[in-house]
Amino acid sequence: MARAKATEEESQSLLAEPDVVVVSPRRPHPVDRVPNHHNRQSHSQEVASVLFSFDTLLTLAYIAAWYSLSLTLSVFNKWMFGKPRPAGAPHAGGLQTTWFNFTEPYDYRYPLFTSAVHMAVQFFLSALALGTAFRSWRPRKLWPDIRFYLVREFPCGVATGLDIGLSNASLRNITLTLYTMVKSSTPAAVLFFAFLFRLERVRWQLILVITIICLGVLLMTMKDRSADHDTPVEEHQRIVGIVEVLVAVILSGFRWSLTQVLMVTPRITEEPPAPDAHTHPVQVTSAKLQNRPANGHGSNPLVTNFHLAPGMCLSTAAAAILLEGWPDLTSKGPELFLLMGFAGFVAWSMILVEFGLIKHAGVVVLSVAGIFKEILTITTSHIVFGDSITTLNFVGLVVSLVGIIGFNYLKIVEHLQREKNLLSKDKDSEYDTIADARSHDSGIMRRSYTPSVEEGE
Repeated sequence: MARAKATEEESQSLLAEPDVVVVSPRRPHPVDRVPNHHNRQSHSQEVASVLFSFDTLLTLAYIAAWYSLSLTLSVFNKWMFGKPRPAGAPHAGGLQTTWFNFTEPYDYRYPLFTSAVHMAVQFFLSALALGTAFRSWRPRKLWPDIRFYLVREFPCGVATGLDIGLSNASLRNITLTLYTMVKSSTPAAVLFFAFLFRLERVRWQLILVITIICLGVLLMTMKDRSADHDTPVEEHQRIVGIVEVLVAVILSGFRWSLTQVLMVTPRITEEPPAPDAHTHPVQVTSAKLQNRPANGHGSNPLVTNFHLAPGMCLSTAAAAILLEGWPDLTSKGPELFLLMGFAGFVAWSMILVEFGLIKHAGVVVLSVAGIFKEILTITTSHIVFGDSITTLNFVGLVVSLVGIIGFNYLKIVEHLQREKNLLSKDKDSEYDTIADARSHDSGIMRRSYTPSVEEGE
């Protein structure tokens, strides 16, 4: 009895001392040494295998949806804005089905106005989604301050709208194949403006990438004079189409750099909430690192589209009035509005799928998949519209793809290094936060464990 009482008093005294850590080592039982560890490891491997398979299937589903929507929009726009063949011109072939004939274009002469309608449709769809099914994506402050919007977001919307409008306008004068090949040179324009705005450090690797892509574009736009049967009018239209898509490429590079320059300030400026009984310290730390509220209501494609669409629509509509005049809305019948609404819905859906792919698989997968999308678009245009390219154009395409692959490789390496550094900082910050929380809550950590902190050194 006396020994038991002494043991009980000793235990109470140990528990009452705040600066002592009581560690009770436990010898593992022979039964749970190897077999249980082996079973747990095998079970973890099986779960990881199942999750990896599901993750891979979901990534492939996102890519398939992205390809389908992108090809649908490209083929649809080319069919809607394309011109009919001149009388007596040879038939180039193309896809003809029971319900649809792609060899006979719709021939609507107002691509800029149609692009403005597409952007208006996207604006209303984003507003509707943020107010109904996607309310969780809605930030605390849906619309920024007017000064912030006019100085930072509206210019990006103007450049984006003109880029898309001129891209669609070029489809009226050149083939979808030529448009895809020339538009693939966008990385060169992005790098040029990144150098101009000092967003990217000038390196010989990037200079080489720009040179290769520009050489590829030059070869892709050249014609084989021995097999050239175009009339002077068709040659003029071809030159106009190439100029339009090149201006769109320049605007695309400009708007990406402008986005980096003007949109540095985060869209959501509220401070993350202080930790309380329902908020883990790590959540607050992560929210500060990501510069967004702890509930995750940061920037997303619906909010971005909702903010940029007005500038896109107004700039494209102004360009349509100046370059195309007032649109003709009666000659094509009531189906014209349905066609415009359909294209706007497809473009809006593609934005969501792109965001889902980036969120699920990352920008690396999107960059690699984008290269194959260009090749798939060229193949599809050959099947649907009977487009053909010369040997010189094909060589230019290969050269341009080599430059694009080099650009993506450099960006992927930088992205992975940036993610690695961010992850390292995030882990260090979370560890410090957890350690501070445990030190504050438990009160049983030894004072001698962190002498520099306790003594103020």
